Amino acid sequence: MSVIADARARFVAERPAFVTLAERVADAIKKRTRSEGIACSVSGRAKEVSSFVGKALRKNYSDPWTEITDKVGVRVTLDDPSDLGRVVELINSDYEVVEYQDKTHTLWEADKIGYGGVHLQVVIRDGADVVGECEIQVRSAAQNLWSEMSHRLLYKPGVEPDDDTKRALTRLAALMEIFDEEVSRRVKQMTAAPGYRIEELINLAESEFYRFSDNTYDRPLSRYVISEIGPTLPSEQAHQYAAQLHAFVADHQDKLTDIFRRYADVSTVVLIHQPESMIIFERIASDPFTLREVWGRQLPSDELDQLQAIWGD
Repeated sequence: MSVIADARARFVAERPAFVTLAERVADAIKKRTRSEGIACSVSGRAKEVSSFVGKALRKNYSDPWTEITDKVGVRVTLDDPSDLGRVVELINSDYEVVEYQDKTHTLWEADKIGYGGVHLQVVIRDGADVVGECEIQVRSAAQNLWSEMSHRLLYKPGVEPDDDTKRALTRLAALMEIFDEEVSRRVKQMTAAPGYRIEELINLAESEFYRFSDNTYDRPLSRYVISEIGPTLPSEQAHQYAAQLHAFVADHQDKLTDIFRRYADVSTVVLIHQPESMIIFERIASDPFTLREVWGRQLPSDELDQLQAIWGD
């Protein structure tokens, strides 16, 4: 039996475990990035058998089982390219990184037409036991699009592009970098705009509120209330508070369902019909004294009294 046939048979036997490992790592990175307020999509996969064998043959590996290190892969595609460094830091803190490649550095080599992004080879452990390795790719959306296109048109066909095509592809790669730089610049500009954090908090509260209610609401009132109680919230941006609010709602789902059912037609409690009620309930449970202190500066105390009585703790 040849070395490649041996490796193929082993890969076929162990691939189900690789599928499970890919799902496990992807799920962990999804939770980690969400908790840090990083907007991205995360997917995991185990290499296909045909891809494994094809790579072993193309590369003429002497030990394909050891030398093919991307048997398990996870891809992180970022909404904001400037978050790449933060994601790499998270991966470094959560996993044992054995290899790091910044593909951007090879993108402009004269004899290559590559793609950007960062690749990290990490060791996955259960306690002290090594259960496998995983290649984690971190890219912007533009880099991911470029990668898929170049892989399909350049890598798989195995045909060397002519000079005109190389020039065109280099121009496209340059446009990709310009696009990413402009996205990062505009995201930074927008998030620094006055009122952005309040609108972000309203949208966050609304996404939780609509799990329990189908009421239309007064958005200017939401702006006013959230701007007043803002000092009681954690100092992070709203997307970082999102994990805290989401966990609170998940922990109290039955209680919140009952509250919104009982008060669905009660018009005297105005804020129960507003999405900011989700944040208010979370603050009542987490830090009622600070909420009471800040509330009394501009907001009518009887509204808070009603909501505290409804919450019941």
